[in-house]
Amino acid sequence: MERESFDFDTKRHLGLAKKTRQQAEDKDTIDNVNFIHFEDPEVERVCHEHGVYTYEDARKVTNMYEWFIFNSKIETFDELKYFRNVENLDTTFRGCVNLIRVTIPGVAAATSHMFFNCSYLSIVTIEEGFSNFDDFMFYGCQRLKKITLPKSTVFIADKAFAYTNIIDLFIPDYIEQMASKSLIFMYYLKRVSLPCKDLLAGDQIAMFEIVRQNTVKSACTMFSYREKPTEVYESYHSLGLAKKARTISGEKDEIDNVGIIVPEDPVVAEILHRFNIRTYEDAARVTDINGWFKYKKKMKKFNELKFFTGIKSTYGMFEGCEMLESVTIPMNVENIGDEAFFGCSVLREVKIESKKIRLIGYKAFMDCTSLKHIDLPESLESVGSCSFRHSGIESIDIPDRVYNIGDRAFSRCEDLLRVKLPKGLTYFGDTDHDVFQGTSPVEVVYDKSWYDIGVIRDIQTNLNNCCYQVKFYDGDK
Repeated sequence: MERESFDFDTKRHLGLAKKTRQQAEDKDTIDNVNFIHFEDPEVERVCHEHGVYTYEDARKVTNMYEWFIFNSKIETFDELKYFRNVENLDTTFRGCVNLIRVTIPGVAAATSHMFFNCSYLSIVTIEEGFSNFDDFMFYGCQRLKKITLPKSTVFIADKAFAYTNIIDLFIPDYIEQMASKSLIFMYYLKRVSLPCKDLLAGDQIAMFEIVRQNTVKSACTMFSYREKPTEVYESYHSLGLAKKARTISGEKDEIDNVGIIVPEDPVVAEILHRFNIRTYEDAARVTDINGWFKYKKKMKKFNELKFFTGIKSTYGMFEGCEMLESVTIPMNVENIGDEAFFGCSVLREVKIESKKIRLIGYKAFMDCTSLKHIDLPESLESVGSCSFRHSGIESIDIPDRVYNIGDRAFSRCEDLLRVKLPKGLTYFGDTDHDVFQGTSPVEVVYDKSWYDIGVIRDIQTNLNNCCYQVKFYDGDK
């Protein structure tokens, strides 16, 4: 049969062109550009309106807020799984009363009211990596009788499953928080399987008890703790024992041969297995771990981060990790992003292996009160506003390529004694928000010959507004 010809520049014909190719058992240019074949025509129309035609287009999307709100035409959207970098799914499908089936990607996205009153929704597939079931996510999905929570689940908010017909619910081992009313108004819920108590802290057991008390008021539900951890936890636990045995005997075992990562910190171990990271190769393939470790208050160290060589930025990565003591930033990281270590109050050691870092972002090390010293890479170009504010830094040499030191970068650093400024400096804070605002007397080292008169004036204006001592160097020292 002679193959029909289609206008491939007309993207509305892509689905039809792909179907014809399958009939003709021939290949065409569609594979070369990786176009998405949307099963549902209404989903295709909306996605095309937002400029999504290919898998690459889908990966660029970070916000799908209200894309399909109150759209009664869509019925299926399994292609949602290709939107792997989406951060906001709030109310995306609210009121889509004819939506039947959907596949949710493994993302740490906002999901409040995501499927609110999707009354015909009955088939939901959730990929590993998905973590948050926000408030009212499946509220009113009356035909939803079964759902499998991924191992990566960490949070279930109030009324996330209210007025669904779910009968059984298996809570994954590494759940961190369930709101007190997370399971209320689930009138058909009969059984809830909770993690093994061996994995739980006292406050988590108390949390589950509060959830149970609130749930039984609205449903005749049986809560039970599992007798032992899941297979994933057991297999990882055995790896830890194997490493210990190998250390004692001084002998190599098969762990090294396959490149298994055996983290020192149990919290890190749990999270890596939650996201199926077992080997160095697995870690190297990861490009973004934003949200994986945020507010993990029991994590103490993560030197295995150095194996994640595909990561370019650490934006918000360890914010609120109050017990984090040490970390190693891997090769190829280009930015220590905004709030990367914000609030890590016992962080004492930061090893930077990357030689490509150009930026330390806003509040990156703010409130790191135990961090006394850090060696900044020579590639660094910008130190952001409040980047070391209220940190424990005592002395710091800023690399010569740095041209920008932001407002209040070292404000309220009560232990700071000495700062050496870079040769390439062109911007030094704002006169209303001094770089050293609220800092004890500090020795500031620089050479007037490095700067033009405007930069010198900015430096002197900043320093005149706070307690300081200036040490001038003659020449290039």
